[in-house]
Amino acid sequence: MDLISKKFKYLSMAQSLLGEKIVPSFTRISSLEDVVDVSTPSIMRSSIRGEAGVTNLLSGKSLSIAGLYCLDDFRSAYQKISMQPALEEVIIQQEIPWEQHLTLIFERDFFFVEIKSRRCGEEKPKFYYWTPVGNTYENNGLFKSINQILLRLKPLTVTSPLWLMELGQKDGEIFLFQVQPIDQMSLGNIFSQNLVQEMLLSRNRFQKSQTLLAMMKTELSAYKFRKNFSRTSTPSPSWIFLNWEYIFHYFRIYCLQKKLHPNQSTFAAFLTVGHEKNWMGEILRLHFKMANQLRLSESYDEMNFIFDHNPAFIFIGKGQYTGKIGKDFIQLVELTPQLVYELDPTKIILTKTFSLLSHGILAAIERNIRVVAGIPEETWARLSNEESICLDFETRTFHIQ
Repeated sequence: MDLISKKFKYLSMAQSLLGEKIVPSFTRISSLEDVVDVSTPSIMRSSIRGEAGVTNLLSGKSLSIAGLYCLDDFRSAYQKISMQPALEEVIIQQEIPWEQHLTLIFERDFFFVEIKSRRCGEEKPKFYYWTPVGNTYENNGLFKSINQILLRLKPLTVTSPLWLMELGQKDGEIFLFQVQPIDQMSLGNIFSQNLVQEMLLSRNRFQKSQTLLAMMKTELSAYKFRKNFSRTSTPSPSWIFLNWEYIFHYFRIYCLQKKLHPNQSTFAAFLTVGHEKNWMGEILRLHFKMANQLRLSESYDEMNFIFDHNPAFIFIGKGQYTGKIGKDFIQLVELTPQLVYELDPTKIILTKTFSLLSHGILAAIERNIRVVAGIPEETWARLSNEESICLDFETRTFHIQ
């Protein structure tokens, strides 16, 4: 079955590489008269023209309708979906009632994943990544499952340097729902606003001792990284994470040398080594310089050294603004692409949404709409149409006047 849309065209090859156990079976639909099997719970998914382009994601703009159990459900869903302007393709697919949803960004030797859970008490998304020299996830079972899928997808993923995938996890099994190539320019803001450091500092990364051999391998890898960095003009997204892995490698060495426990105060002292005229100071200055070069769009706020910090007030944008709620600032309890695409790009979105890789956030980034996300409940409850807001994206301050 040849699928034509950019959103779905890679599903067929992915299924041939992974099988229907991992890529749920699907059928292309072109009319109400098509013969379909809805004997098992199904979902109808659609694609519109221009969606899922390499540099133009239009994330989640097309409709999907789940919970189809019979032909009447199928007909009703198709009638709704077929009313979309610029409809390009429709498929019906076996529905997987996932427990966790994974949004995955992948390039060679690196992946970054956002995990959203339906489990009670796990409302906030979690962010993890994996590189050959370090990762932020302690459940290695999930990482092994993802790596096995990526290994089998290699004949597909070698055709493009960077990929976006959507997966689901149920009863310990992983399912692939979507896979498409993307351009790294479309990811620039996703890895900004100190997300990388927050991820790195949000866990105790030094609970387990590292062998001398492992540290020597990391040191060699860091040396090669610095050499490669000086030779390229187009660093990839994974280099942001790798660079910080190497910085933490030297933090580990610093702690061992000074016989110190790794905490926020020790890390702050470690950063001052960059002012010293010794081998570690020289190396750190180089890695900090690379960190700045890799993330030029950021405002370079002072680092938060609290290792177990849960960030609130996520600022995506630049500049200073004062205005009224309802006129200049738009409140959205739930950030969806449908709402974002209808907004005036000059407006600023205020939302409780925390997920930086949600479809709504991606759509806002795509349209260059400024966003303040992750607004705490107590602050949200104080907002009303009569309030004035003073917002500074550079200092990341948010005041109700």
